Amino acid sequence: MTTRPSGTDPAELYMMPAIFGAPRSSLEEGLLYRDVTFMAATYLAPADKVECLLPEGFKVGAEPSSEPLVTVYCSRNREVDWLGGAGYNILGVDVAATFCGRRERVSGRYSVVLWESVTEAIIGGRELGGIPKFHADISDPLTDGQNVWMRASKNGRPIAELELRNLLPPNAEQVRQAQDAVFGDSWMGWRYIARIGGPGPEISQATVFPCSVELRSVEAAQATVRFFPSNFADNPTQFRLINLLCELKPIEYRMAFRATGSFRLLPGQVRVLT
Repeated sequence: MTTRPSGTDPAELYMMPAIFGAPRSSLEEGLLYRDVTFMAATYLAPADKVECLLPEGFKVGAEPSSEPLVTVYCSRNREVDWLGGAGYNILGVDVAATFCGRRERVSGRYSVVLWESVTEAIIGGRELGGIPKFHADISDPLTDGQNVWMRASKNGRPIAELELRNLLPPNAEQVRQAQDAVFGDSWMGWRYIARIGGPGPEISQATVFPCSVELRSVEAAQATVRFFPSNFADNPTQFRLINLLCELKPIEYRMAFRATGSFRLLPGQVRVLT
């Protein structure tokens, strides 16, 4: 008689392979990241370049604003519970957007792309939440004593970089503003799973992925965002996207900061937008 491994009841599975499994409690209670160093910059970009990154049903700007804002963020995640206390790094690009559905209207940030340095985080976030993730090598925060930066690269070729400079001492008001501005909005994606044998989708739907954050400190800063042009030889699977991001030229930086704290992803509360 074959005994199914503990924790792999089919009702509890959320990613392949079928014996992988995850206790339902981890989805309902959330995935806790206990020690996070977070960097972010938000800037105004050309509206037509932002619009071409949005799928059908979305419009530029988080209502009531229609500003084409881009947020580039990265984090060093440590003491991640679901990784047994290990960690990984990320670098992502969101744009301010509003989902205009048949039944609901949701404003917030649409995830254009999120690079991560571990496979399991990529698979789970894509299949369960519709967050468009790719693998990349992502540095820890680097510093020359005055500036701090993080960079994503693939096969030794740079993809994107966020640099902060002139960091100011943290204060309580900056913590509140950063938490509201970047973490207070709905985080949306698009869940696309191809039909077996193709072409076309088996599933194609807008999603919203809840999370919560507790920031301990925030340092305001000035920022520079860089995307590095690519080609087929350098990055055959991502170069088209990277070159679209290169067209998001900053017109005006609105906010930049470095923060420390913790956050909790809530995959059990992901839902489809209609």
